[in-house]
Formats: sequence, structure tokens, C-alpha cells
Amino acid sequence: MGFDPDESLDAALLQHGLRATHWRRFASAAVDASAAAWPPSASADGKPFAACAVRWPWYAAGDAASMLLDAAAASLPDGAPLWLCGNADEGAAGAPAALASAGFSAVEPIEQRGGASLYSARTNPSPSPGPIPIPIPIPN
Repeated sequence: MGFDPDESLDAALLQHGLRATHWRRFASAAVDASAAAWPPSASADGKPFAACAVRWPWYAAGDAASMLLDAAAASLPDGAPLWLCGNADEGAAGAPAALASAGFSAVEPIEQRGGASLYSARTNPSPSPGPIPIPIPIPN
């Protein structure tokens, strides 16, 4: 969600038993299967989404970030993890507050390196046990 389709990311997720569903609010071509006003409420096989990974909107966040996180929260069951990545020069430092405003809890920074940040959060108000592990390694 919020990323352009990426074959290597999709393949890494599949190796761990996860299937990606891509969603973008804006089309990136005349024919764009990932573009829709709101994300689907379930995966292609009809099962609820297990997790969500989003990219902080590069176009100045604000209402765009709010809509993105509201859409992600509406698409996830209670307790599901969300991972958010973004760049500092795009305002990603505002991600923890935006996640909390969208109803996410257990917001934790996972890594901040080279101007980029990665956060984890959950869709329920349970106490934070610490950062939510990512099922695939992050390349250096």
C-alpha cells in the first residue's frame, strides 16, 4: 500500500508466505490497476489483510498523510501491524503524531539512517511490547 509495485519486494514477501496488494490514491499511468480512491477491504483471496507497509507521502504530507493512514487503519483488523517508511526532507518526522491521530498505537521508531525513517505501529490500543519485527531483512 502506498508503494509502486516492486518485484523484489513482492518476491521477498512471497518467500515468507505474504502476498502484496498494491494501492495508490493517484494513477501513475493511463492504465493503473493499483490506483483507486480507497484501498480494497480485503486481499484478492477475500481474507483480511495481515499487515500494511506504507511510504510517507512525498508531496508535503498533511491531508495526504492523514488520508493514507486512515485508509490503512480502515483496511486492517485490530492488532495488525503497520510499517511506515519515509524521508526526513519530506516531513516523515511527523509520522508518529499522524499515526496516533489515525488510531494507531504502539508507535515505535525501528530505524533512522541517512535521512530515512522506519516506524512500526499497531491498529489497537494494546501496550507496546517494543518494535514490531519485520519478517524480511532490511538491506544496507
